[in-house]
Amino acid sequence: MTSNTLPEYENYFKEIARTNKLIKGFVMGGADDIISASRSDINYPGLWLEIPNMVFTDNGTDQIEGQRHGAITVLKNGEYTPAQKAAVLQECETILLQILGKMRKDRKARLFSFSLHGSTAEAISQLFVDNDYGWRLEFHIDKNIEVCYHAEHWDSEKTL
Repeated sequence: MTSNTLPEYENYFKEIARTNKLIKGFVMGGADDIISASRSDINYPGLWLEIPNMVFTDNGTDQIEGQRHGAITVLKNGEYTPAQKAAVLQECETILLQILGKMRKDRKARLFSFSLHGSTAEAISQLFVDNDYGWRLEFHIDKNIEVCYHAEHWDSEKTL
């Protein structure tokens, strides 16, 4: 990521889904998007990228820094026996750890910084009504989000 725009954020994870040999599908969105996609067009195992939150800090001078707080979920769909569920969770965990390895490699290349400090990977079992199983992980991407005033974006300003 050269900047921290929402399209670049989405494209980064789309590229992960495209190039990972085990991931077969990708969707970005909220729960309603994954529910509708899980019933129609996502291929499994799939990578679900949740729409991130933005968190800002202001040092009081000219620098406002932003982080994207996001989450990914690796899902597989089907009706499974208990033994099969364990294998599916193991497969999705393997994919999740491969994604983290790629993110770590990219962090070392200084494409961005991310933090897992305090994060928990949660097992997903029978998400919604569609028999989705997998792992969900929250993380923080540190790359400045541009927060600047540009006069050309505004009509002439009025004084109150």
